[in-house]
Amino acid sequence: MADVSLALREGYRAVHAIPLKVAEVSLGAMCLFSRSPGDLNETDAHAGQALADLASLGILHNRLHSRNELVVAQLQTALDSRVVIEQAKGMIAIAHGVAVDEAFALLRRYARSKSLRLQVVAESIVDSSLMLAPDDASSS
Repeated sequence: MADVSLALREGYRAVHAIPLKVAEVSLGAMCLFSRSPGDLNETDAHAGQALADLASLGILHNRLHSRNELVVAQLQTALDSRVVIEQAKGMIAIAHGVAVDEAFALLRRYARSKSLRLQVVAESIVDSSLMLAPDDASSS
């Protein structure tokens, strides 16, 4: 909670809170401090509401931008993961002489049998630190 004595020492005698709202959703409040007690006059009340509306839009814009950045990062991670998995499927298909769909089934079965994430197994195949033996890939 704010220190009222500090505000009084600085010469403030009133505070007015204006809600920050968008479509009936409350985002917070903007406080206006005044050196003279009493209500805001009509001009100051309109100016305060305009500032609160602009602040609300700024907050919403920031939230949307942050959400968009998160979605972009998640999509990029998924795409990067998919690329590695596709590379591993191709390598398995060639190494075992099977169709790509069967290569994916082998990759998935191996990852599950070892309790590993599919991407981790795919990365290990692509960087040649893991070579699936026919027994490894065909075991349930």
